Amino acid sequence: MSTLSAWRQSARALLPGACFLRRDQQLRALFVTDYPRRNADSKEAALSALSENGFSVTEENGLWLVDLSKDAQLRYLSSLPAPCIRSDLPIEISSLCRSLLSHGVTPNENQPWEAVKRTLIRLDAKETSLLIPELRALTAQYKRLHTPLPTAIVSILNTQEDNLC
Repeated sequence: MSTLSAWRQSARALLPGACFLRRDQQLRALFVTDYPRRNADSKEAALSALSENGFSVTEENGLWLVDLSKDAQLRYLSSLPAPCIRSDLPIEISSLCRSLLSHGVTPNENQPWEAVKRTLIRLDAKETSLLIPELRALTAQYKRLHTPLPTAIVSILNTQEDNLC
């Protein structure tokens, strides 16, 4: 079970009524739902419930983009084990991990969430073949811009071995 599965179940439980809730394939948020289109009468209550339970919601074209709130992001990042490079990872993944850790470990509050979110979504979709080149490009960009590297990704990759196929 991926990390997204638990959040998907939590968010879905807060959306009474008919709607879809699925991984956002456009990588804008963790999930996308048509809840406001189908449940206009209970929209505010659902929005409040999501917010109270660690989700942030933005609306785009009548859809809700559901992500973790800043506090929930920090709680999740803090729950991850310390990043290390496992010896049994495929070479392209261990190389990426070495590159991510090349400047040391980034404090959780400075982790670039966009890269972490991309990693979670791609792993949930079992799209490692897309993820690794994307992360290489992002890592190079972060290094060029001298911005914090998303070192939490190393921990995520270490805990998601089933999704690395």
